[in-house]
Parts: sequence; structure tokens; C-alpha cells
Amino acid sequence: VYLHTADGRTQMQEVKSGSSIGAGNDLALHFGLGETTVLSATLRWPDGTEETFDEVPVNQIWHLPYLPADLVLSATSMNSTQPANTVQVQNLDISNAGSRDLTWQIEEDDSAANGASGTCDAPTDITWLSESPTGGTTSPGATSQVEVTFDSTGLLAGTYNAFLCVE
Repeated sequence: VYLHTADGRTQMQEVKSGSSIGAGNDLALHFGLGETTVLSATLRWPDGTEETFDEVPVNQIWHLPYLPADLVLSATSMNSTQPANTVQVQNLDISNAGSRDLTWQIEEDDSAANGASGTCDAPTDITWLSESPTGGTTSPGATSQVEVTFDSTGLLAGTYNAFLCVE
């Protein structure tokens, strides 16, 4: 935590949960300000993200929990039954139920064609499937829409399976 004060100073303290075996530390940070005021406080979270609060009131206890981004998908499976040489578009919503920005990307995995579980270890371009956009950042409480396109052009009749990996 960095406190930037009106007198031009910056104070910094870190939260430690323990400094040796069996030791515990107070997780509260205390800053001595004297007569100055706090212009802003910047927190650097464990994942490296930073959050800044302006005009921080003094002589108060602030409880600021670390709440990461939380990925929520509108569908866990999608399917399309369509005639040969046609294109069908479906929407997939990516929502962020957390309190940090969610940076995401979509990759295709064809292991479903072989009956595998779709681990997304070896992403592959699947010719009959496309997504737009393939990545982005979604703010807390917001939703990003992705168009998923199924294109049966040139495919033989049959069943085609794949995984979309959203990470």
C-alpha cells in the first residue's frame, strides 16, 4: 500500500501473513500522518494489479478484501444443426462477476473429435468454427459478447465436435 500525502511524501507498507515458522503478523496497516491529508492510496494486489483511491479519509479503518475477476459464461455448450454450405452465428456472453478486470481469450481445441475431455493443452485452428473477438478485457459487472460462427461450407455430412477454451 502506497499513501501519497498533501505534503508531497509517500509512505509504503506491505502486508505479511507470517515471517517465520509459527509466526503470525497483524494484517492491519497503520500509517502515521501527523497534520497532513491523504491525496491517494494505491494498493498493489498479489496478482500485480493496482487499485488507486483518491481523497482517502483519515482516522478510519478501511477493510479492502482482495476479490479477483470471476468468469461467467452464458452457455457451457453450443450446438448447430445446419444444411451443407451454410453459416450460422450464435452469441456467447462472457461476464465478469468479480471486482477486478477480467482479461480473457478464446482458443479452439479439436480433441473432442477424438472423444477426449478437452483439456485445451494443444489449441488448434478448427476450419468450421470461428469466434469474434477472440480476446478482450471485461470490467467488473460487465458482459462482453462473442460471435461464434459455425460454417458448414465444404464439410461432409456428419457430426463435428470441438471445445472452445475460454481462459
